[in-house]
Amino acid sequence: MRYFDFHSHILPGMDDGAKDAVMSAHMLAALKRQGVTRVAATSHYIPHRESPEEYLARRSKAYEFLQRIPGFEELPKVYLGAEIYLEKGISDRNLTSLCLEGTNLLMVEFPREPFKDWMTYELENLAYTLPVKLMIAHIDRYYHWYKPEEMDAILQLPAVFQINAEAFEEKHTQKIVLSLAEQGYPLVLGSDAHNETGRAPNFDLIEKKVKKSKLQDFYQVVAQTIHDLGLD
Repeated sequence: MRYFDFHSHILPGMDDGAKDAVMSAHMLAALKRQGVTRVAATSHYIPHRESPEEYLARRSKAYEFLQRIPGFEELPKVYLGAEIYLEKGISDRNLTSLCLEGTNLLMVEFPREPFKDWMTYELENLAYTLPVKLMIAHIDRYYHWYKPEEMDAILQLPAVFQINAEAFEEKHTQKIVLSLAEQGYPLVLGSDAHNETGRAPNFDLIEKKVKKSKLQDFYQVVAQTIHDLGLD
């Protein structure tokens, strides 16, 4: 399998991910061994802490450090992006500069707090007022946080839904993911890798399940989503 990792924290010193370029290189090498050929570097962006311009300046410096690693060209191709923390008023900002490099994909993560209507309101505003396609980070994680009716509201958003590889670790979350695929939701995969230990690159979790027929159907959905996004 050849994978596109749509969610990672491999840029050095940007957030709670890779602490330096050496760790970044080790993480990218691990992803390569797991069959990943392309990686989205989606460092956390917290709107109330900095402007998009300030974030982009930091990201550019971090990427420069990464490019200096010997053998960088042999590692999976890195696409620069962001994981935007959902806050009130976020739709008042022009966040198009934070789209995944070469695309109009804007990744947003829900806050770990009780669900409120303003959350989907802000995302709908972003989707309909900016020339972007929303990507909801680790949709599988929210099933542990929110009620079924709240999840329905999230799934009704005009968005692509990113699945963490860790969802394949447990049967109940794997069942959720396969159900989303069966219902035709646009899905992509991500490691959400932060380091080399507790939150290491983990596409091998998917590899262990690859021979199951239902998972093959899931892969077809992912492949179709990537095709529809123009990234195949």
